[in-house]
Amino acid sequence: MLPPRRTTVHHPLRRSLSAAALLTLWVAAASAQSEVAAPAFSGRIEAGAAYVSTTDQLFAQGERRAGGLDDSADRSGAVLPMVLFDLRYRSEATGTEMFLGTPIEGNNRVGLTLGLGHPLEGVGTVELAAIASPWSEVWKDPYLTGVARDRTWSHEFGGRLGLQGIGGSGAGLSYTAINTRVTDDAAGERFASLRRSGWTHEVEAGYQIPLRPGVFLVPSLSAAIGDLDGAAEAYRSYEGGLAAQVVREQAIVNLFVSAGRTRYGAEHPDFGERRHDSTFGGGAMATLPGLFGVPNLFADVVVGYEVRDSDLGFFDAHTAVGAVALGYSL
Repeated sequence: MLPPRRTTVHHPLRRSLSAAALLTLWVAAASAQSEVAAPAFSGRIEAGAAYVSTTDQLFAQGERRAGGLDDSADRSGAVLPMVLFDLRYRSEATGTEMFLGTPIEGNNRVGLTLGLGHPLEGVGTVELAAIASPWSEVWKDPYLTGVARDRTWSHEFGGRLGLQGIGGSGAGLSYTAINTRVTDDAAGERFASLRRSGWTHEVEAGYQIPLRPGVFLVPSLSAAIGDLDGAAEAYRSYEGGLAAQVVREQAIVNLFVSAGRTRYGAEHPDFGERRHDSTFGGGAMATLPGLFGVPNLFADVVVGYEVRDSDLGFFDAHTAVGAVALGYSL
């Protein structure tokens, strides 16, 4: 969840740590910077790069040859350029806010979000948004070994409905539905139970607790259902998270930790077992406003780490991420 005036900190379905850290902390920093004033038009533009180092066999920007069905992959790295923006227009008469942005979604993909939020007295701010992420790459068949794997496109479209500041409190609730279509799903052609297209649904709740001026604590819980066409790829997941934010004139510091569990729906045909994963991760971000004495210029620095521990060694993964970006507040 977010500090006031921003959309929910969306924990993307089946996210990776790099996505979680960059999205959760980047949006939280945007919130803090916008607290100072609420003009009719506001926004920020940011450009930079992230470096991801991982042993994740499913990471499509990583090693093309799988390390084997019984082990995680050798560590590989990838540089991911980022061009992000968050533009908002608020009606002075009604308080309705329209927003357009490019948050980082799961699996390190950049999404496009278009929506609006409207305050209801005594209820909270209702938010409705359309989400599109048509630029994601995945492996055609992640489970091939001994040969170089090929990539294909994964197209994702959906929406999110949220209620923030419930009853004037720091509580927030959101529901997100995303439809995924994998263009050339070679794994799903081998076994119907490995088809990766379908719907994902996620409900998230959180509460922002002000500890003192400029210091916030935000616990959150989420549950997701992956209603995918392949029974072995369908899943149920649960996650708990805790975020902290410290806002000072010199810097804005955000911290985030999370732990989750995912259970898959059927036996994986390549392994003869059903997959169960546990994930543990954390991230930190520092935002430096007024860079070089320019009031609207800022820099973001992000670091994070996540461990995925699976019953099937192929899915074990250690992922580290670092990112640096330079931005300008409008």
